[in-house]
Amino acid sequence: VPKDRIMKAVAANVAAGNSQVSLATEDMFIWGFNESQPFFFPNRNALLDLHQSIAEYPGVKHITLSHATIAPAVVDPALIKELSEILLDKSPIRMPNVSTHPEGRTLNPLIGLETGSVRMARKIMAGKSLPFEAEHWPSVVVNGLMILNRNNWIPVMTLIVGAPGE
Repeated sequence: VPKDRIMKAVAANVAAGNSQVSLATEDMFIWGFNESQPFFFPNRNALLDLHQSIAEYPGVKHITLSHATIAPAVVDPALIKELSEILLDKSPIRMPNVSTHPEGRTLNPLIGLETGSVRMARKIMAGKSLPFEAEHWPSVVVNGLMILNRNNWIPVMTLIVGAPGE
C-alpha cells in the first residue's frame, strides 16, 4: 500500500475521532521494500519516513505495532533504535518494570518464534530467519531479542506446538 493511501487512512481515522493508529501487517519490516534488493533487508528510509509521518500527524496520540519478524533487528539494529526514537513516546503500553523509557513505555509487536528447534525451523519455516540460515534460528532469536529489548521493544511471541514431526 502506498504511503499516500496509508496517510489518507490515518487522516480518516483521526477525523472520525480515533487517536490510536496500528498498521495491520504480516511484517512491518517489509513495507516499502526496495525491489533492487531482497525483501528481507528492511528499507530503513521508507520505514522511518512512514512512521515519522504517522507520529507527527495532528491528532495521533498513540501508535501500536502489529506483526513483525525478528531477523530485521539483527540485520539493522540502528533501524530499531531510530524507530524507537520515533514511536516510544506514542506507545500507550507501559511496562515500567522492564522499560528504560522515562515513562516506562514499550513497543510490543507480535513476533512468531514458532520453534526453538533447528530441525523444525528447517522443516516448517526455512525462510523465516533470512538472510540467515535456518541453522542459526536460535541465535537470531536471542540476538534479535537483545537488540529489541535494549530499545524497549518487548515482543509478544507465538509458539507452534504439535507441528507434524515435532
